[in-house]
Amino acid sequence: MQLSITKEFTRFLVGLSKKDTQVATALARQFLLSLPVEKIMNYLFSNEVAVWLLSEKLKNDPTRTFGDIEQLLQGKPVAPSKTRRGRKPKAATAKKVGRPRGAVSIKKGTKKRRRRMNAAQHNAIKEKIQVFLSKHPWSSRKTILGAIDIPSAPIYHRLMTELREQGAVMAQGQKAKTLYAMKGSSMRDGKKGAKRGRKPKKG
Repeated sequence: MQLSITKEFTRFLVGLSKKDTQVATALARQFLLSLPVEKIMNYLFSNEVAVWLLSEKLKNDPTRTFGDIEQLLQGKPVAPSKTRRGRKPKAATAKKVGRPRGAVSIKKGTKKRRRRMNAAQHNAIKEKIQVFLSKHPWSSRKTILGAIDIPSAPIYHRLMTELREQGAVMAQGQKAKTLYAMKGSSMRDGKKGAKRGRKPKKG
């Protein structure tokens, strides 16, 4: 079989070979089947290539390579060793460095666990919030948290959201300035509650 390769076709094959190594491998096999063995051997195996191949064999399997060389020197035929395709040499692993003295080890799972409440605890805190707001309408978040023991901020936000969605609690203001009161409360009630909560002045 004779191959006639044009310049355009050559450029096309070079482009494919650069993009995909499998294409280059397939082309190499086809060329080996098409070209005479002596010509391809003379073309490929220069002194530099032979030295490189022999050095690789000595690195990978020195015992077998020395045995093969000894048989070749004695004029005996040696079967070519089979190499696995696609197998890359193992990368050198870095040595483990010991922990210096006095260093504190951080164990996994040391994060604070979320405190979960059962239904009874959940409803009890909601009731406390409603009782407090009925006596102290238009209280801020800071005031409520200072008067009622609530496990965490997320639980507080969840309880207040539920009370507002149920229509039991009203809110006025934004962010940290938001004030809460029971439904039906007026701003006057908040002022009265603030006056009742004031400490008497020292005479």
